[in-house]
Amino acid sequence: MRASAITSLIEIADGKTGDSTARLTALECLATWEEPSIIDPIVGLWRPVLAPGQKRAVGEFKSSLAEMLARVVAGTNETLTLAAASVAGQLRLSQADPTWVRILASPQRPARERVAALNTLAATGSPSLTDSLKVALGDADPSVRAAAIPLLASAKGAGIAATLAELVNEGNDLRLVQAAWSALGKLSEPEAVAALLLGLERFKSGNLPVSQTLDLFEACGQHSSENVRQAAAVLKTKLAEPESWAPLLSGGDSAAGRLILTARGDVECLRCHKWNGAGGIVGPPLDGIGQRQSRSYLIESIIYPNRAVAPGFENATLELKDGRSLVGVIKHESTAELEIDTGEDGVVKIKVSDVTRRTRGISAMPEGLGRLLSPFDLRNLVEYLANPKGSEAPAAAH
Repeated sequence: MRASAITSLIEIADGKTGDSTARLTALECLATWEEPSIIDPIVGLWRPVLAPGQKRAVGEFKSSLAEMLARVVAGTNETLTLAAASVAGQLRLSQADPTWVRILASPQRPARERVAALNTLAATGSPSLTDSLKVALGDADPSVRAAAIPLLASAKGAGIAATLAELVNEGNDLRLVQAAWSALGKLSEPEAVAALLLGLERFKSGNLPVSQTLDLFEACGQHSSENVRQAAAVLKTKLAEPESWAPLLSGGDSAAGRLILTARGDVECLRCHKWNGAGGIVGPPLDGIGQRQSRSYLIESIIYPNRAVAPGFENATLELKDGRSLVGVIKHESTAELEIDTGEDGVVKIKVSDVTRRTRGISAMPEGLGRLLSPFDLRNLVEYLANPKGSEAPAAAH
């Protein structure tokens, strides 16, 4: 019965029976053939086909599936082509790899099809992936080049290190160059070692863009070559604050930074800060802070929140001439008078001349956020705070 069912689906998807809608449905069913949904796709009811943990094998039908997919993508229906790519990827149908290699190398095919072809080759573990990544990196469409970014780290084989080395030296697409540095950090080929050491020399001579510095040092720090790791460590030890923050100030991904600010539960930025009308009031509002403060200030405030406290949010203890002590938040002050919000007694105005001692308290923002956020997280967060409009572009994988 199962053989009959999969054969029928292949025939429908092949266009021998049914219209485009039926073909698309058949392809969707084939994509989940091994582990079909427990929800009936027609009536939406719980209707498991297999017992828990059970899988259906494609087995003897792989060749038939590959031949059918080749005929599907030979047409001009982009929706069907994308569905066909999903079938090949989810079933890890390596027999169909030549089909996706041809699509990726065909600039006349829609960019979405070329992206799907590349991702399918990655999903099947194709031996052609490395060469296909080279093709994708040279594609005229930025979406195809972008699709190669998360796959670079898994690239292997002769020539990929040389391709990446050329990319970091001459590439104009920052996201691709950053991903190339990361990928080089995982390759042990002599070309990769040479590219990383050359990158360190470029940094030393001031010829490496700051936006690539973090990516280079992180790649060197994790490389298998002790020479590379030591060379990077020596250069890093020569950087003292605030110079050591320079790699965090440029090259970040604003879209990724937005997710950190608004959605990261471990740092909970909006629990205390307000952003776009939402959030807390314990800390200063962050709207427009990138226009009011430098990027160095932003990094310092995140890593060392007690070094500089925004006006109106400083916790302090005031000892007065009359023997009283007031503890609260300094909301406003001038040369003659200050206002402290004590909580219980509300805002109290005090003459500066009546204060005998002022002790600054600890910032409400906890120390240690710099340890919760990776260097890439910090760079992305600073980029978003400084350039929130940049988050309208898709976040790059890192």
